[in-house]
Amino acid sequence: MAKKTPVAPKIQPTTDRTVPATVAQQAALRSLSGYKGNVPLSGFMGWVLLVVLGVLAVGLLLSQALISQRQDQLTADTASRVALQGQSRANIVAEWLRGVETSADTIARAQLVRLYVAEMTGQGNDADMGESLRAQAPYMQQLMKDYVGRTHAIGAHLLGTNGQPVVSQGTLPPAVAEHPDLIAAVVSSAKGKLLPLRPVGNDLVLDVLRPVFQPSQEGTETPVSGVLWVTIPVGDKLVALAAPTPQDRKGERTAIL
Repeated sequence: MAKKTPVAPKIQPTTDRTVPATVAQQAALRSLSGYKGNVPLSGFMGWVLLVVLGVLAVGLLLSQALISQRQDQLTADTASRVALQGQSRANIVAEWLRGVETSADTIARAQLVRLYVAEMTGQGNDADMGESLRAQAPYMQQLMKDYVGRTHAIGAHLLGTNGQPVVSQGTLPPAVAEHPDLIAAVVSSAKGKLLPLRPVGNDLVLDVLRPVFQPSQEGTETPVSGVLWVTIPVGDKLVALAAPTPQDRKGERTAIL
């Protein structure tokens, strides 16, 4: 029996066809071929620097806003506290001045003083009483001396409407002769007057002018027959007012204008 020889299968040659890549695919391939698995150090540090600068800028703006807010608060608190202290000192001065005027009025409004000034300035209308009033000159002089000692005044003077002294204790202020309009203003207005502070030696003094009315019955108004001129030292009073208080903060000072 004859043996059959196996026939080898025929292999047909094939042609390998490669499809050309598009431009986008070629760019992607080039990008992938250049990727090394990490971000460049220069780029990373750039981002870090931007973040740090951003944080610093925000922190600076916030700190400036907080500082400005704190400064505004301190300014408002200081202004409120200073205004309160200034008002308190102003009230003290006003109360003290009222006390000075009230003290002077104990002389200017005394009935005997009014009678005496009217008589000595030729405005008295009772001839019989005139002689008795003139005899009161030593008493009136002692009255003014006691008043000066009690109030620590530099001087106190009862003046006529023309500025002539009726009773005088201490040195007569130069303004009496230099500014007769001051006395005329008190006489015409029938109201007291406080003059600006002036220096005398090493001190400051305040001149207080109070009207002296003619004698009258209780509750009736009469013309002014004279002026009481009192000069009071105020230097120590001003020093006490400007002295530091427990409410003052370190470095603060009070100025009196």
